Amino acid sequence: MASNGTLEHAGKSENLTEAEVVARFDQLAKAGRLFYDYAFRTETAQSEKMLVEFRISKALASKPWQTTSTLDVATEPGTGPKPGSDINVNGLGVQNLNGTHELTLNMFSSYRPHLLMLTNDGYRRQWEPLDIDDFRAATQFLSNMDQDYLVFYNCRVEGGCSRVHKHLQAIPNESFNGNSWVNIDNDAVPFAYYQARFTTPPDPEAYLKAYQAGLEAVERSLGSKTTLEDGAPPHNMIMDRNRMIVVPRRAAGIDPLGANSGGMLGTIWTQSDEKVQQWKDTGVSRLLGAAGIPKLL
Repeated sequence: MASNGTLEHAGKSENLTEAEVVARFDQLAKAGRLFYDYAFRTETAQSEKMLVEFRISKALASKPWQTTSTLDVATEPGTGPKPGSDINVNGLGVQNLNGTHELTLNMFSSYRPHLLMLTNDGYRRQWEPLDIDDFRAATQFLSNMDQDYLVFYNCRVEGGCSRVHKHLQAIPNESFNGNSWVNIDNDAVPFAYYQARFTTPPDPEAYLKAYQAGLEAVERSLGSKTTLEDGAPPHNMIMDRNRMIVVPRRAAGIDPLGANSGGMLGTIWTQSDEKVQQWKDTGVSRLLGAAGIPKLL
């Protein structure tokens, strides 16, 4: 805490250690500046071939789940989103990445820590394809972390995004006992995807090359091209130091349920047992098959 009782703000240019990021997360959670359920529960299930992990967190009860045309409005100067943005991360900043992105803590966190990498330009949008600056920021982040993290991008509403300011997310690779890729490795997912494997941790250019190949596969499968005016067709990109998958998306899910990148891997973040039962009644594999493309690329 600063001497005036306000939360200290991490230096924007320094590379914080993972322990320092987690300590800042706990500090802000204790102060009520971000929402995280330390008593969250996990429930595992089987849906056809897929293993499913439900993470039930009361902290998600107030999370905005849908994009809107109305941006959040600050009640006081300096307390709301930056110009063009609909994500309020005021006071949640961790550090600058690549000079183009701000690493911040997620106000509605499903993991400890749960991070966002937002473009410094608040007018960039979540329907744009990823570019070299996005991968430079992601690579810098991964190189700073000790444990394995997943970095992912939810492109468009169909891809599971709830905010339109362009951002990647990062979470610890801890689901399924530290193997978040288990359903990919077991060929258990009911949708098509593009995959690239890396024998050594890639540089940003290698990540971008893999992503562009995946995006071309998305365009072929959806019959839709990426354009400057309209952006990219809906998809998810999920990566760590060893691999990347790109998933074409036809829909967010089966109303009222939808899946983001984590959901496509089998990890469902939800706020109540009632929502878990809705997922079970609908069928996780059925929903993910409807959300993606049920054929090989």
